[in-house]
Amino acid sequence: MGCGCNAKKEVEKAEYNAESEETLCGQGKDSYAQKESALYDTFISLSMGAIGYFVTTTFKVKSPYNKAGIILASVLMGNVASKTMNLGTRIAGMRFDTKCNGGE
Repeated sequence: MGCGCNAKKEVEKAEYNAESEETLCGQGKDSYAQKESALYDTFISLSMGAIGYFVTTTFKVKSPYNKAGIILASVLMGNVASKTMNLGTRIAGMRFDTKCNGGE
């Protein structure tokens, strides 16, 4: 017979998840969005870099320097656009609403 250690771990894990949800929702939407916006801005920038890579592949850019320039320009353009339009903050706010308000 087992010692029941796995059941204890599951209970501790559930308690830890409940505590993290309370602290997450307790800090407020604006504070959470401000902290998490950099993560989403980074995802947007890297996605734009991937799009730049596919553009260079589609148009068969031969020079590696031109490829690197296009990809770098698309990453920078994605970063500037994301920060200018506050996309990271908006996405983080939506994530907060989903987690704390049950998606209402």
